[in-house]
This record gives sequence, C-alpha cells and structure tokens, in this order.
Amino acid sequence: MDFGASIGTTKTAFDLIKALRESLGRPDVNPGEIQARLIEMQSLILDLQHALSDAEEEQRHLKKKLEDAESFKALEALMIFEESVRWMKLPDGKLRGPFCPDCWTEYNRQARLIPEDVDEVSSGRLAYGCRLHSAGIRWFYVSGQFLFHREPKWQPPNT
Repeated sequence: MDFGASIGTTKTAFDLIKALRESLGRPDVNPGEIQARLIEMQSLILDLQHALSDAEEEQRHLKKKLEDAESFKALEALMIFEESVRWMKLPDGKLRGPFCPDCWTEYNRQARLIPEDVDEVSSGRLAYGCRLHSAGIRWFYVSGQFLFHREPKWQPPNT
C-alpha cells in the first residue's frame, strides 16, 4: 500500500468512526451493524500498520543506501590511480595498496593485489594478482613501477 492509499484508508477509518458515533445516538441502534463496522475498522487499521511497517523498512533501506553512497564517496576521495593500479592516500601522505583498479571500477570495492611468483623477486620482477580476477590479469612490479598485463584466457588443450 502506498502513501496515497494509506491516507485514503485513514480517512475511511475516521468516516467509519463518525458513522458509528452517529448511529449510537439513534434509538434504533443495530448491534450487528456496529459489530460489522468495528471489524471493518480493525481491518483498515491492520492494513495501515502493514503499510507503516513497509514504509519504515523502505526508509531503513534507503538510509543504508545513502550511508553506503556517502561512505563510498569519502573512500573514493582517498583513492588515486597511479602506475596502473589504485592506491589509498592516507592523511599523512603515505600510500596504502596496491588495489585492483578493475574491482574498483566494476564493483566499487577494494581488492588488494597480492604478490605472486615470489621466486621472481631476485630478478627484480614481482607479479601481483587480484583474488577476484585471478584468471588472466596481473600487474608486474618492475624497477619500482607497476605495469599492467592481461593474459589471454586459458583454453584447455585440444585432445
């Protein structure tokens, strides 16, 4: 039930109360009619309770959505794109990361890149990967800089 219908239901309930008050003042009061009107009012009030509950739930949902958007906006202000990856710039100027730029762009979430191929550290090349994009996307840290690399999708060998 939307707000317009809720207001209409409230008016109907008040009209029923008014009619009951008027009928109670008449000498030919019909108890069955009063009982029927009371049941009708009870039903209308229950409908209103459900409508208010639904509206309250929607309000909570929208409030949470707004808080999430504000939180994301505050976080977005801290994120910078540098060397083909995302970094969080802390208030003291230090950088935290690296974070997957695809996860940030596609899913609005921070996913820290994790080191792979640790045996390649001695060669000056360290590969980083994203847990969510583990298949085919890697960043290589070479000579103090991140380089982006997208590998072709894995195909099973022909048998």
